[in-house]
Amino acid sequence: MSKHVFSSLAVAASLAIGCGVTQAQAAEHDHSDNPLVKECLAQGQAKDGGTFKTHSYVSDNLSRYEQNQPYRLTVSLQGRGNTFYNLSCQVDESGSVTYQSYAIGGMPLE
Repeated sequence: MSKHVFSSLAVAASLAIGCGVTQAQAAEHDHSDNPLVKECLAQGQAKDGGTFKTHSYVSDNLSRYEQNQPYRLTVSLQGRGNTFYNLSCQVDESGSVTYQSYAIGGMPLE
């Protein structure tokens, strides 16, 4: 086999491994069914929904949330290309969620 074929195989293998790691990391942080995340998304879509209504969930920072403590919840949505919509919600001591704003960035926030 030629050098070109070996390099192509090496690149393909690296990409496959990289995609698997990314999917595993995303699954680890996927709290899209959590009521706090759902409420943050629902309030954000109600207020600014025309902006990111069709974008899909990517990640959030819910893994660091402690019950009965105020917390700034961030939920990231995939926009077009490399654009991410990072929604910011405040969770109070009782677990009530209040949508605050969103920011557009090149990376999801955690």
